[in-house]
Amino acid sequence: MPCLHSRFGQLIGQLRRSAKSRKRNRSIGEPRTSSSPPGPTLICQLAAVVCCHDCAQTEVAVKMVSIIDHDLLICVVLTYMATIQQAIKKGVLEPFALPDWETRPSQRPLYVSPELYNWTDNKPELMSEAHKVGNRLLVEHLVQTLCDFRCADRPGAGDLRRVQPTKHGVWKLHPPKLRVYGWFCAPKQLVLICGALEDETKLDRTLNDKKRDEVRDFAKVHHLEETMMKGDARAVIHGQSR
Repeated sequence: MPCLHSRFGQLIGQLRRSAKSRKRNRSIGEPRTSSSPPGPTLICQLAAVVCCHDCAQTEVAVKMVSIIDHDLLICVVLTYMATIQQAIKKGVLEPFALPDWETRPSQRPLYVSPELYNWTDNKPELMSEAHKVGNRLLVEHLVQTLCDFRCADRPGAGDLRRVQPTKHGVWKLHPPKLRVYGWFCAPKQLVLICGALEDETKLDRTLNDKKRDEVRDFAKVHHLEETMMKGDARAVIHGQSR
């Protein structure tokens, strides 16, 4: 909990200093206008603190936001949490549940669409002995990759790639012989929507583009576009701007 308080306090301080700077830079006689929104990286960092996987910490973080007299901050930061949580309540997204054999504690949330679960259930190659890699089924590799993302102390960016054009904020995860597509809703918080076999992407060179569009369409239909974080690996993994 002290880490949560400390990090949240630092980000709030940045917002306040930014707001003071904007006020000082206003010309004499210039009419007062509403403050411009904080930068997207800062907002996403705040969202990462608020939208944590621990319900008790989330409650504390929300209370901390509530006592700050900053309507814009309350509106923008809580939107990230609200939209994801609303999507979960509606069944649009599901938190990825760790299997019983995973003994590591969860470090961060991971959200998965029912469509991705349906794909894994109906893709025979994932359960095929003939498609095993290293004596493990492809579905086992997929589950292991998702567990590693949730539980590793520091999620690596080695298995993550941005889908071109990068301006759309769509990423793909690379489990062995698979591709899984989605976006980051906050630093270290991934939303996964659809999947494909690696061999399929080699046979159809347009498949990555189709999956990118599928992710974007999903976000648009379910009003999740504003949760799509933009930036490179430093931004989505570490919350650092360029």
